[in-house]
Amino acid sequence: MPPEHYREERELTYYQWVQFILVFLAFLFYLPYLYWSTVNWWSGLQVKAVVAAACKLNKTDVKGRQDQIEKIASHLKKFIDRQGRKSPIPFIPNAIGRNWVSFNYVLTKSLFVINLFAQMLLIHFFLGFDMDDFLSLKVGFGSNWIADGIFPRQTMCDFEVRKKGSIQKYSVQCVLSMNMLNEKIFLALFYWLLALIILTVTNLILSLQHFFRASSREAFVRRMLTAGGHGSTDDDTGSQRDEKEPLVDRPTKYSNDYNRILSVNPDVVVVLHLIAKNAGDNVCQSVVNVLFKKLSE
Repeated sequence: MPPEHYREERELTYYQWVQFILVFLAFLFYLPYLYWSTVNWWSGLQVKAVVAAACKLNKTDVKGRQDQIEKIASHLKKFIDRQGRKSPIPFIPNAIGRNWVSFNYVLTKSLFVINLFAQMLLIHFFLGFDMDDFLSLKVGFGSNWIADGIFPRQTMCDFEVRKKGSIQKYSVQCVLSMNMLNEKIFLALFYWLLALIILTVTNLILSLQHFFRASSREAFVRRMLTAGGHGSTDDDTGSQRDEKEPLVDRPTKYSNDYNRILSVNPDVVVVLHLIAKNAGDNVCQSVVNVLFKKLSE
């Protein structure tokens, strides 16, 4: 029988905390969203309210839909008119303050990436995973977990038996059936986090290109304008217009109004992108076309 202090040192205590670890990891996913919800409106652009209003348009009647589109476009126009060279937020550098929404949108995606890496490290810290084995894909569903020692299925269990006024301690080999579930949960969680990292990093790169590259922003706005019948007359879509299509007010490629909406602030493009993603392209096209009319007034 090993000494008592040695037995206490070898005792595994983290199994009873598995459920709390999982809840804590789930809470970490909420932190980037909490940050985004807290700071996205500081520049005066009510991102959450605008997107929420756009999502309701598909369930409203024609008159109510048009009124809401007018309100959304008016809010975006006011934001565009307020844009200047100085940051609208005190104590924030101009380069960041003038692009506050787009900066924090990309920063939030970056926080999700950091969060995923942090969760992998936390799994290693709490449970003592061998990250070298994980990164080399040595540990898998077919691996010998008994030998790995991360979630041993067999261990020594202590129990006491009272005999003739004395307590006898026994240690016997026992099976930890719960670990058969725990090992699969954390292994699946690891590969799920790995997949999320790949997808989130890819999405982050695409977002950087989409919102901070002028040609990408212009292409998005131009696509929305063209779909709504306000494409430039110099575009191919305008030259190939059907003769039966009703005539609309199409600006020339070099008109000030057309160039103004194509060169809108990245923050506005982020909001339009969120509208298209959550409410659909049709709603976004309607908002862009009403916004163009307001900028032309």
